Parts: sequence; C-alpha cells; structure tokens
Amino acid sequence: MNKKIICFLVGTLLMFTFSVSATNVNIKNPSKTLTTNNNDEAELPTWHVDDSWTYLIEQKMIFTPSEDMIFYLTIIEVKFTVVHVGCDSYTLEFEGKAMVKFDHDSHVINLKKCLIRGTEEVERGTLGVKEVNMEIIPTVEPGLKAEINMSFEPAFTFIEFPLFVGKEWSYPSSTVTVDIHLPDDTSYTYHVVIPGGSASCTSSETISVKAGTYDAFKVEVHNGKLTIFYAPVVSNIVLLNGKIPAVTPSVPDQWFDFISIYCELLDTTYSVPGAPVKPNTPSGPTTGETGEIYTYCSISIDLEGDKIQYGWDWDGDYSIDEWTSFYNSGETVCMSHSWNEEGNYSVRVKAKDENGIESIWSDPLMVTISTGGNQPPNPPVIAGETHGKTGEEYDYTFTISDPDGDHLIALEIDFGDGNVIEPTPPASGWSSGSTVTVTHKWTTKGSYIIKARVKDEKGIWSEYGTLSVTMPRTRTVLFFENILKYYFPQLIWLLRFNDNTG
Repeated sequence: MNKKIICFLVGTLLMFTFSVSATNVNIKNPSKTLTTNNNDEAELPTWHVDDSWTYLIEQKMIFTPSEDMIFYLTIIEVKFTVVHVGCDSYTLEFEGKAMVKFDHDSHVINLKKCLIRGTEEVERGTLGVKEVNMEIIPTVEPGLKAEINMSFEPAFTFIEFPLFVGKEWSYPSSTVTVDIHLPDDTSYTYHVVIPGGSASCTSSETISVKAGTYDAFKVEVHNGKLTIFYAPVVSNIVLLNGKIPAVTPSVPDQWFDFISIYCELLDTTYSVPGAPVKPNTPSGPTTGETGEIYTYCSISIDLEGDKIQYGWDWDGDYSIDEWTSFYNSGETVCMSHSWNEEGNYSVRVKAKDENGIESIWSDPLMVTISTGGNQPPNPPVIAGETHGKTGEEYDYTFTISDPDGDHLIALEIDFGDGNVIEPTPPASGWSSGSTVTVTHKWTTKGSYIIKARVKDEKGIWSEYGTLSVTMPRTRTVLFFENILKYYFPQLIWLLRFNDNTG
C-alpha cells in the first residue's frame, strides 16, 4: 500500500501533464497578427515527423482536509517530438528531467533528479490524448525504474475545433486507467475520472514566454480557473496557468482539492507550413563598445524558393527592431548595428517570405557592450574539492577580478544541481582581486560543473568560470529506496487511501 501512494500521486499529476500538453491549433491564412474577428478560425493542425515542442511544467496537488499537505512535480525541459503520423493518430516521444517534492508539516521529501521519458498517442480528429506510456528513472539509482501506462476513454482534450474568439463549448469527461509497474515487480491499477466542463475562447493577446513573443488565442476553462494560450505560428500551447478541475478517484471520499499547473513553452522546431526554416544563430562580435558599429550575419532557406527578408531583434525583447530588404533563399545576409548603452544583449533574427509567412526566432547570440575603455570582468577562478562524498559540506573559493579595477557588485554561482545563489556583496561591492568563500553539499551522486560569473559596477557580466566536481555514490543517498521503504508508511494515515481500490 505504501508504494501505491507515491505512484498514485505521480501518476495523477503526470496524467494532467500529458492531457493538457497535446492540444494544438493551426489558423487559416496564418499571419503574425490575430484580431477578434470571427473569421480568424483555428483549425486542426497538420503535424510532421520531427516537429517538436519543449516545455517547463510545474504542478502542485493540495489535499483535504489538511491544506498544509502538498505534493509538487516539476518537469524541466520536457521535449515532445512527433515520430509517427498515422491515419487516425500521431505518436510523440518525450523526454525530460523531473523533480518531486512532498511537504507536510515538518516532513519534507525531495527527489531532485529523475529522468522521465516515453510515448504519447494523440487522436488526429480531435487532438485528444488517447494513451501515454512512460518510464520514471531516478538518477540516484537508475535500476529503480518505474513504468506508468495511461489510457483515456474517450480521448481527452479541453479544445473543440474550429476555434475562434467568442466561441463557447463543453468538453466531455474521460475515464483514465492507470497501470503502474514498480522495480520489485509489483503492479497496481486504478481509475481516475477527469470531469467534463465548459470552456470558451475569450480573446487574442500577445504573450511573451521563454521561447519568444507570440500572438495567441486565449481559452478559459471552468470560468477562468484555467487559462490556456495558443500560438498559431507554433501550433501549440505557449502558456498555461491555473487550476485543473478536481479529480474524482475511485474511492468513497474525494481527498484532494485541486491540481494547479503552470506550463511554458521553452523552444520549438515547428514552423507554419510554407514558412522559411529557422535562421542560423547570428554570427559576429560578442564584445564591443558603445557607439561602435558591428556587423552580424545569418542565413535561412525557403523550401518553396521564395525570397526572404530578415527581422533583427537587437535588445532581446523578441520584437523586430529592423527589417532587411528581400534576398534570395539560402543567401547569407548581414546587418550592422551599434548600441548607445552598455549592457548584455541577446541578438536574434527571424525570416519572412514574400507571402508574409514568418519563421520562428533563431537561437540568440549574447553580446556584451561596454563604455569605451571599460572591459568585462575576468571569469571567476574557482577552487575547492573536486572529488567528494554526497551529504558532506565543502568550501569553494571564488576569486573575482576586473581588468579595469572596477568594483564588483554581483556574483552568480550555479552548482550544477539546481542550486543557483548570489552571495550578498559589501555595500560598495567587492574590490578587484577579492575572494568569496561559499559552502555547498550535493545530495546525489554524479558529475557536476560549478559555473560562476561576476558583474562590475557598470553592469557588465563576465564570462563563466567553471570547475568540474564528482560526487560518488554513498548508501545514505539511495533516496528512492528510502521513500518506498521508510517514509511513506508514516504517511498512510494522512492520505486515507483505500487499499481495496485498484
């Protein structure tokens, strides 16, 4: 019964992850700007093999009657890729990194590093989720692999097509059968009902996320408790935030309130049919001075042979600051620019063909601009133990300096395990040549790269300094085993889960 608890929680959260991540839209006569005119209609998209979308997904489950009992699931950079297009369904493969946390009173259980991977089958006619098969593998002990298989009847989706501003609809409930297989050869089966409800497309808005800035349809579910934004140019969700309607487990009492979810698009390879391919990352100088002119180049291809013009974003806000004239497909195009203020800039470019269809943004080129004579700080020099034991604390020193002798006002340290810190500097900042000591411990075995960078008083960041560290396995950190064998028996009375189900 103890193992069934954790599997039910993880399985239920993952069920919603994949039920909301598969619904996508396309738009008739795609263009950059949407309007509230009902003639702008979202149709079922056409996916192709190798189309992909990468997301950050954060979920939280809150239980009753004790509201201080919370289960968290964070999936970092999960990438969905179309691998097969069938007559009735699409098949997607997915892979990402997950973190799990259980919090009740003073009891906090963390499983910080897991690999999650598998396949998802999506119904072509509705883009509803039909089936999900996955593996959860703790990196602490890869042999402790759990398998979770979910089937949806009927296929589940929040969206009804065609989609347009002002439309209202109801979506049906779906019964989900969840099969779980654990490393010790035990298996469980249970059923969850996703209740039906109402939804509406209320507006079109411009949304900025990590992947870029997009014009998107806004869909509200259950009177605005869940908000979903769809960008036709990427044919997928770009942002999702809110509370998913309560699930009804096949037990006498409903014992949790809701699942909250946040989902943000980080990257995509999808292009609107007919759009130019994603341009290359701009090439050009990565450091410079204010007032000086620098030249940056990129290239794209239009598969239909249309001429292409390039839109440049010089300040990293995902807005086009300058368009070129039209060039032949496959021709390298260069553009010159100067900055008036020092700082760190992300330079991106996108392509647009003669029909007005735009590509997605290129990857950014990071450019550091300083005032004439001001140079960026030197990368921090990191020193400390490079081979240690998990669970033990180690001191690391960061020697920071600036070639101009400027004071240093910020130090950012990434220990490679999800912990990023910024030590508090003195009131006037650190003087050039200072050494900062920080203590850290790793809780799971593995190889890590410590990265650090420093910012001078003029606001310019250095390049990263690095140090590689290896933490071998110790028996005290077989975390997954500890959860299954020790912690969860103490939580059974809190969860009130009926062992007669499944």
